[in-house]
Amino acid sequence: MSKPLKKRVEAAEAIAAQWHSIWEECYEYALPNRTSFYNEDVGQSGMDKVFDETAIISTQEFASRLQLGLTPPFMPWMDLQAGSEVGEQGKERLNTALSDITKEVFNAIDDSNFIQQMHETFTDLAIGTSVLSIEDGVDGETLSFLTIPQKEVSIEPGRRDDIGGIFRMRSIMAGHLPVEFPTGIFSEGLQKKIEETPQEKIKLRETNTRDYSRQDTIAWKHECWEEDQFGSTNQPIYTYDYIGPGSFPLIVSRWSKAAGEVWGRGPLINALPSIKTANLVVELTLENAEMAITGMWQGADDGVMNPDTVSLVPGTVIPMAPNSSGLQPLETPGRFDVANLILEDMRANIKRALYDEMLGPMNQTPMSATEVVQRVTELQRRIGSPIGRLTMELLVPIVRRVLFLLVRKGIIQNVPILDGKSMKAKPVSLLARQQSAEEVNNVVEFLGIIAQTQGPQMVNVITDPIKTAKKVAELKNIDPSIMREEADREQMLEAMQQQQTEPQTASGVM
Repeated sequence: MSKPLKKRVEAAEAIAAQWHSIWEECYEYALPNRTSFYNEDVGQSGMDKVFDETAIISTQEFASRLQLGLTPPFMPWMDLQAGSEVGEQGKERLNTALSDITKEVFNAIDDSNFIQQMHETFTDLAIGTSVLSIEDGVDGETLSFLTIPQKEVSIEPGRRDDIGGIFRMRSIMAGHLPVEFPTGIFSEGLQKKIEETPQEKIKLRETNTRDYSRQDTIAWKHECWEEDQFGSTNQPIYTYDYIGPGSFPLIVSRWSKAAGEVWGRGPLINALPSIKTANLVVELTLENAEMAITGMWQGADDGVMNPDTVSLVPGTVIPMAPNSSGLQPLETPGRFDVANLILEDMRANIKRALYDEMLGPMNQTPMSATEVVQRVTELQRRIGSPIGRLTMELLVPIVRRVLFLLVRKGIIQNVPILDGKSMKAKPVSLLARQQSAEEVNNVVEFLGIIAQTQGPQMVNVITDPIKTAKKVAELKNIDPSIMREEADREQMLEAMQQQQTEPQTASGVM
């Protein structure tokens, strides 16, 4: 059983290995503190190879802006609403109930380590692919989020452009194995290490494979093996079957993806040529600056002066032959103006690739509200396609997984399935609100055109005021609990109509 699985893992690792060189370059120039793909050193800094920090700063800004735009801290960024198959009569009642469930979901998220781990997730997305794990919390927390290092993961493509397998190799202290896998089956040698050397690092191979034989639901099979036993035994340490939407803890998301590829491509990959060029230009500029400061010198070979022993420090006595011209300065040919022009262009390209130039530096003259809206709209246009993918591959799965865990804990009950039919999740983040604001403006503009061309009295004739109000409330993400029930609205309309007819009746009698 494990031998065919091992072949699948090796095939997935071979695909990942093709990307290691380009990922390593991204780490070297933009994320120098990340662990290398080619060694086991932890906590090593690669800053000695970096001469221009533009990519480092812009990558962090990219992650921060993406987090603020998609998952802003301590505020809901998704809204649970009735799905497409829910009738109009039950939609308002269900939306009111889902409003309370949404609050429970984001209360649990806010009380976890979500903010810290999502910044790491968005940083990985700058390269192209992130893997996020969501499990039950520890130490009193309801949820626990963990961004799995890219170095530990390999991915297998699925049947229809999805993920068919997620394989991970990690190290864990032997003493933590019984806590991590309380029902695990440990070999005699492993049990001895747990008891005698609990601090010893054990390499584990974790395999997660999609079970496509289940047509009725989503199912994954998880198995954990000792690395040195993987492929040679059919007895894993631990097995578990994840069945149902939201049951699987791992979420793979990609910034963008080329056809036929399973790994994502991020903006940092596109910026690599400019990043490497800027780094080289700064390195050469520093070398030329050193020559400009210390100078270059020439002297006659008079047989007295030894260039190997010359030291240009204060108080140095340099022997010279009689009638020798001594040391003469040599003009350096470096062109700092040309270097600065190239560097300015490369830095601009880096910032443009990582969307770091959209709102401009903080020290500039503040932009007008109109210019801010225009730039946010332009940002939304440029990242519209990746945001759509992230919504489906990251944001919705996070909410689905959190719902599953909260239901399993009994915190919430009677939750419809998040499948778009019974219940849907609508983004309400800053970027999503900008798009909704444009739709609201379109509705208002349309109503204004009717009033100007047909007369104000025709607005309610051509459009339904109740439906219009409900649509605007939906686009503006208004809490449905403040909206009146349909029966209450009908009673109030009848009362208003009666009040309007009574004066007319009274005037007719007079």
